[in-house]
Amino acid sequence: SIFGIMKTRFVFLILWVALVAACSGNGRRSAKTAAQTTPKPVELSVPVPPAMMDDPAERAAYVVENYWQNLTPQTDSIAVEQAFANWCALSAYTDRKVAAKSLIAAYDKAPSRILEVAERYLYDPNSPYRDEDFFGELAAHIGTPEYRALAGRCSLGAVGTRASDFVYEDSRGRRHRLYETKVPLTILFFSNPGCNACKEIIDQLSQLGEAVDRGAIAIVNIYIDEDLEAWREYLPHYPGNWQTGFDPLFVLRDGDLYNIRAIPSVYLLGADKTVILKDAPTERLLSYLENTL
Repeated sequence: SIFGIMKTRFVFLILWVALVAACSGNGRRSAKTAAQTTPKPVELSVPVPPAMMDDPAERAAYVVENYWQNLTPQTDSIAVEQAFANWCALSAYTDRKVAAKSLIAAYDKAPSRILEVAERYLYDPNSPYRDEDFFGELAAHIGTPEYRALAGRCSLGAVGTRASDFVYEDSRGRRHRLYETKVPLTILFFSNPGCNACKEIIDQLSQLGEAVDRGAIAIVNIYIDEDLEAWREYLPHYPGNWQTGFDPLFVLRDGDLYNIRAIPSVYLLGADKTVILKDAPTERLLSYLENTL
């Protein structure tokens, strides 16, 4: 089952993170080498769940909730960054509310360190760990006018909410709405013609052709800018079984329906258009679909 696979991966991640932390200080080296080498920063230890806690979900929650127990404002920045990368991986396997609470707790312990690394890992559009919802929770907690406004933008299209409906127009001038797509899963793909990163995603998503043909999933591919001549010239690069169109009203680029900060951007929606994955790296999307379709 999907849950079983996720539990197995979570246990593997816990063991891997613990092993990295344990091995980082146990390498053998000569006295001469040790004297000439700057000591590595001390790793933040991974919390170990109580032995009597045998439910995987509870153990996951315990690790993430207590992950930052040894963090201080003086913790070495390299150690903080490594710990944050591991936290990002672990947080994908536990309840999102628990993970958001853990992130805020880390910020309260070392505000400047955590904010700096969170912006790079969670909010940078190019980060493989990006998660606007988590960063939005942190921005709302910070609470300054600047970060409150940022939190509002991050809340658009949040995981667990219904994606905003919109009108798009196809190459034949027919208009459609996102909500007209009646399938169990919808990939909402914002792309640009001639974009290399978009082409890579097109090639990857083309592997889902059989699932698209049998109605298990739909791919709605939307162009949000205004160079329609370039878009029309590029149309042959899009698979024919996709629902490809452009935004004739510019509500996606200029409005407040989605916070599209970079192209490409990919969402996964459920049957009722609830957001399952938001601006997700393609690897995360394909991993989810591999266990679902």
